[in-house]
Amino acid sequence: PRVVHNPAMRALIGTPGEGDPAAVQILEHGRVLDDDEQPLRRAADSGCAVGPVELELRSPGSPTRHVLMRALPLQGRTQPTRGAVAAVVDITERKLAEQRLLAVDGRLRESQDLIELAQDAGAIGFFQYRFETGSGTWSPGQARLLGFDPTLPPPPVEALLERIHADQRDALPAQLRSMIDASRERETF
Repeated sequence: PRVVHNPAMRALIGTPGEGDPAAVQILEHGRVLDDDEQPLRRAADSGCAVGPVELELRSPGSPTRHVLMRALPLQGRTQPTRGAVAAVVDITERKLAEQRLLAVDGRLRESQDLIELAQDAGAIGFFQYRFETGSGTWSPGQARLLGFDPTLPPPPVEALLERIHADQRDALPAQLRSMIDASRERETF
């Protein structure tokens, strides 16, 4: 079988060496596909549509490309399948963005783990209250310090105040008023 590339496909994967169909490797889930496993060939051999499927294209001298491919058989009304055609969309930038996002997410999770370790070691926690919505968020350390389940959202402010020692609870309104009057966004109690 003969595979013909249009100029857009040649621009995507480079120009394979003449007579060297193995110059471009097609991988699915990290595994190199044999010729008869490739979507275009499967569509031509089976007479059925294949995909869309995410593939990786490797060609010597060209950067690895990630593509989304769909292959359709070419059939006449009364004739058997006589070939196939494929549509290929370059998704390399999307895959690179996904990889960057996963790396950032991993670093964020590591930082969160360190914050939680520090809270446990120092018996501290953090709470943020949004006056405009009357809602708050807290760190797991803060929830544990006040005797609440850290997997649940914070209860109403009144329930939180009940968990604060009476001496500190009495001083809290003055501290909050001072913070608001001074336009400070953060306060340590």
